[in-house]
Amino acid sequence: MKRTVFAALLATVLAACDLATDASTKPSAATEATHDTAPADGVNVNSRVAARDAFGCQDKETFEKITKLSSEGDKDLASKVLGDGIASGRCTLIDKGDMTLIEDTSIFAGMVKLRRKGEEAAYWTFIEVAAEPQKTE
Repeated sequence: MKRTVFAALLATVLAACDLATDASTKPSAATEATHDTAPADGVNVNSRVAARDAFGCQDKETFEKITKLSSEGDKDLASKVLGDGIASGRCTLIDKGDMTLIEDTSIFAGMVKLRRKGEEAAYWTFIEVAAEPQKTE
């Protein structure tokens, strides 16, 4: 049972990976928002609400390997690498709505390194995940 649920979850995450790799090279609103240096009143430009479900990995190489395998159509190996990464703690699933902070960006690669509020580990993921600036109270 757990294997079936995990396989379905990986399929959903890899489908999200396909959406990101099919995206236009034109900068998105997320890209522009992530690099806005003039904060608006009441908005913390480094604090983000995850805009969609995705996955992330602590090192760029693993994240890039998974997205490359998926975009090349080798979804079985991409699922295995992601599953191994999640099991070891090197990768994680990011849920839409997670409160995150931007640790680093790689504009031309379309990636951002996010850390969930209250956690030490940061993960590279698609820049579109960091689309929503968080308003401060």
